[in-house]
Amino acid sequence: MNKETLGERLRATRKAKHLTQAQLAQKAHLSQGTIGNIESGIRGYGESLLDIAKVLGVSAEYLRMETDDPGTEPASNDSNVPGNLTARQIALLQLFDGLTSKQQDEYFRNLENTKQANAELIEELSQKRQQK
Repeated sequence: MNKETLGERLRATRKAKHLTQAQLAQKAHLSQGTIGNIESGIRGYGESLLDIAKVLGVSAEYLRMETDDPGTEPASNDSNVPGNLTARQIALLQLFDGLTSKQQDEYFRNLENTKQANAELIEELSQKRQQK
């Protein structure tokens, strides 16, 4: 994706919402320099684009020039996704949604195994600490 094109769309959307770079940065919990760098194409956007899109009331896909529809629905258009998710949680859901069923099952199994292993390790360390 052309960062300059993304930056131009970000700038136009921000101005249409009557926000300064500083105001957008504050609402998105970013620095004004970050907003300026994204708008000028100096810096990539990473996860911060989801926070920016949320503040502007548009989708990240719109800012990335993947669609001309500024709607705020995630790419999956899944109406079962709660509206109180963080940008990171939405990004994880979108990544997960892009996997095949087999990949989703394997990923979920790995997460469950890791969670169990961590719980066992914490319990073991706790017991060792109590023995001292």
